[in-house]
Amino acid sequence: MQKRIVFAIIGLAALVGIVSAQGFAPMMGRGGYPYAAPAAPAVKTLEGKLQIVDGVAALVVKDVTYILHFPGFFRTAYVEEIKVGATIKVEGSEYPAPAGQTRPIFAATKLTVGSKTFDLATQFQGRGAYGAMPYGGAMGGRGGRGGRW
Repeated sequence: MQKRIVFAIIGLAALVGIVSAQGFAPMMGRGGYPYAAPAAPAVKTLEGKLQIVDGVAALVVKDVTYILHFPGFFRTAYVEEIKVGATIKVEGSEYPAPAGQTRPIFAATKLTVGSKTFDLATQFQGRGAYGAMPYGGAMGGRGGRGGRW
């Protein structure tokens, strides 16, 4: 009879330990957010003068200066001979200014200069930190070992 009580206490203690080891925070596994993810910003179109502010491309629209963010801007500007002061039209999403900054960010997906339009969303697709490497990666992009595995 006493063996049953001892085994029951040990089993109960093990059950309490297993239950208390479980996480109770909502969605805390696999990189989930414990809150709803913010909604994607609305797509908008801006037109203004191209400027260089603190070494980065900026768009001046009336009294607001937006920092332009899109891949390969300086290369595109060099190849297409886009000059500072040119009137450009960009389509994309506006984001608030980062902490410690005063200028909002404008992530452009389409750029129009004069009659030329550049689709920036697809122009640099598949190019990561290593640039334009074949098959999309430093190791060949086919399994991480040059395609042998």
